[in-house]
Amino acid sequence: MKCPYCGEDDTKVIDSRPADDNSSIRRRRQCERCGKRFTTYEKLETMPFMVIKKDRTREPYNRSKVEAGIVRSCHKRPVSTQQINAMLDEIENEIFNCEDKEVETTVIGELVMDKLKSVDEVEMQECFAVIAQLDAYAMELAMPNIEKDHISRMTTAVDKMSLAISKADEDMYYDWEEEFHTVYREVCGNKVLTNMIRELTRKAFRSEAFTKNTATKKDYWEIVNGDHAALVEAVERRDIEAAKRCLRKHWTE
Repeated sequence: MKCPYCGEDDTKVIDSRPADDNSSIRRRRQCERCGKRFTTYEKLETMPFMVIKKDRTREPYNRSKVEAGIVRSCHKRPVSTQQINAMLDEIENEIFNCEDKEVETTVIGELVMDKLKSVDEVEMQECFAVIAQLDAYAMELAMPNIEKDHISRMTTAVDKMSLAISKADEDMYYDWEEEFHTVYREVCGNKVLTNMIRELTRKAFRSEAFTKNTATKKDYWEIVNGDHAALVEAVERRDIEAAKRCLRKHWTE
């Protein structure tokens, strides 16, 4: 607290006691430089935090409304009540710590979307971790059944994906990536396994976090297609362990 006499920032509290029927605290302070004493009062801030709506009207902040919006957004997400409460606490910490005592609904909405995005990213990574193990197992089952024409189809798919990258053609890229993985999965001999992989892959690729990651998508495709090429080489050598390592890396790194 700055001294009102000399402007010194270094002051100390020498006495504190309740005041105004315990609705405030009276503090006696002493300046460390000039030695003069002065009194300050500490009171609870009672003005409500206001939310500015789209029509520019204002209303007091209501945690329940924000919570209801998050619950609606999470109805198809595996999000627990504890996670929702944690998101609410983080959002309130950010808006309440601002200097202004009001915030626009759009700002709250952006904060909510940021928190949901982190949930989507976790779910996406969990899907890919499971796919990595299942796909490696599919390759182990498929390896004895893979013939030259299968390897040729995989090689063609790698070349087509390279072309798609050069053209920045997203649809073409993912069509040929699906063809690439279909080649060995269709000869693994386990339809339950391939169906599980397909459903998990669709879920992960539909993830909001994945679809929004477009800024460096071309670089990402080039790295991933390098994994495809390495997998073809491992299959050509009939190296099952190397092929499984390629797939685990492909899905998790």
